[in-house]
Amino acid sequence: MGFVPLDPRSLKYTDAAMMAVYESADFQRRALTNSLAGATVDPDAYQAIYFTGGHGVMGIFLMTLIYNAWP
Repeated sequence: MGFVPLDPRSLKYTDAAMMAVYESADFQRRALTNSLAGATVDPDAYQAIYFTGGHGVMGIFLMTLIYNAWP
């Protein structure tokens, strides 16, 4: 899917351990620069999914799920 932006204001809620993950070159490359399309993800291979964005984006995710469930 591509690049995932981070809201710099959200980073004020992180602690040192979380910042270490965000600052990791591996995380930046795999999670933020080259994100996967949902259809290509094997859910059994993951423990969690990192949805980006705030409350507005979460509403869009929900509406997309509802829309895609309609016959």
